[in-house]
Order: sequence, then C-alpha cells, then structure tokens
Amino acid sequence: MLIIEELITYESGLQVGIRSWGSENTTTLLFLHGLGSSAASFAEIATLLSERYRILAVDLPGHGESTFTQGEKFFSVESLAMWVLSVLAKCNTKDIHVVGHSIGGNIGLAIAKMQPIKSLILLDGGYIRSCSIPGNSLEKEVQMAEQHCESYVFDSWKQFETELIDGGLSQSLVELAKLSMKDENNQVKLKMASDIAGNYVRQHFYEPSDATLTDVNAPVLLLRSTLPKEFNALREKEAARLSHFVSLTVEKVEDTTHDIYWGRPDVVASQIIQWIEK
Repeated sequence: MLIIEELITYESGLQVGIRSWGSENTTTLLFLHGLGSSAASFAEIATLLSERYRILAVDLPGHGESTFTQGEKFFSVESLAMWVLSVLAKCNTKDIHVVGHSIGGNIGLAIAKMQPIKSLILLDGGYIRSCSIPGNSLEKEVQMAEQHCESYVFDSWKQFETELIDGGLSQSLVELAKLSMKDENNQVKLKMASDIAGNYVRQHFYEPSDATLTDVNAPVLLLRSTLPKEFNALREKEAARLSHFVSLTVEKVEDTTHDIYWGRPDVVASQIIQWIEK
C-alpha cells in the first residue's frame, strides 16, 4: 500500500508532517499519536485499515517533522485541537473518525467538542488522568518526562536496535521507532526536546478534565490495555468517570500494555472496523 509523506508549511513558518494511506474517496480515520512518538508509528495498523479507509496521521508539534510555537499554552488540549483542525482544513476529508493514542486521545476529545465528527476512538488514551495515579505529582511527572528525553540516548543505531529487540520489539516495530529518533553529535536521541515534553506534561496532567469532556457529542470507543494488571482497578475507575460525560463503549484488548496498536495491531484494527461499520 502506497504511503504518502507530505510537509505542510504555513505562512507563519510552522511546518506539519503528515502521512497518509488509502484513497481520498473513502471514510477518513485521523490518527493522533502519543508523547514522544510520531505519525509513522501508525504504519502497521494503517496498512491493515487502508484497504477500507483513508488514513491520515499527523506529527504533533515538536514531534517528527512538525514545528511549534514557543510558550507552554500552545500545548494545551484546546490549542492543539485547533492546530489539528487547521491541518485538517487543508486535507480533502470525508466522514471523519478521530483515533487518538495516549495524549492524542485528550486532543481527540477536544476536537470532538469543537467540531462534529463521526466518532472518536481512544487507543488507551483520553481517560486516565496523570493526576489520578496514586503517588504521582505534576512535579514528578515533568521531571520523569524531561529526564527520559535527556537520558534516552544511544551510541549508535545498532545499539538502539539491539536494546529494543532485546526488549521484545520486532524488527518492523524497531524500524518505526527509529523515526522518532535523530542522529545528533554522533549519538542517537529522541527528536522531541526535554522542554517540549515538559510543556506537554504540564498542560495534560489533569486531562481529560471536566471542561474538556463536557459537550463531547460524538460516540466514543475506548480500546484499553490490560497490562500491567495492577493498573486495572484504576483503568476501570477512570473509564467509569469518562462514561458519565460521553456515550462510551469500552473494549479490553487482552495481553496488551499501553502501546496496544503495536502489541495487537490485528485485534485493534478488527475492533475499529467493527465499530465503524456497525
């Protein structure tokens, strides 16, 4: 299946990286990735879905090929939702379903509040607030995110590949993970800068907030992970909270951690197809 890579440049100088699969004449699935990832991370599941639908995936600001405006408020859910909608306005889309992973789910909820869409599909995102995790704090979360960006460094691409393969990733997923990295000063590092990670965390720590969830009119499908098992009580509690605000259907994707579309892409694709065509 042909993958089209495109770089949109605005008059302001901002750039947006986009990847697309499938025909423009079909239902569109807009994919929004999580923190530190990129549009390219959806390649495997996009390939599975692109025979039926048009798939669009965008690099969020500060990720992949997309640039950003300075200032923490730029990374709020409202600001990012408006940013995504401005990108969408430049694309020829039809019957849009938004699919958000992790923080991308928060942004998807804000989009569903701002503009009519066919539905919202949350890939283990848009329901667990970082502030609800026992023992967590904003300061701790910011510190962890910034330290991860600064310490996730490898001496070579071979070392990067070896560590990910030893950690259980397939070669194909390692190749996708490479696209979130860069070669700088003879080291392999995350493309996302630590200060940008901090800005995302500060703006999303309490998301999805009551304000974000109020007046979301689109039906919502939550495909949630089940591992590690000790988090399942929190998952159920936060999903129940979400159901008070939106028309929600929850499906567990068994034996998956947070990156469910990497762990079980065939199952996730099947669930998405059933949801859209029911």
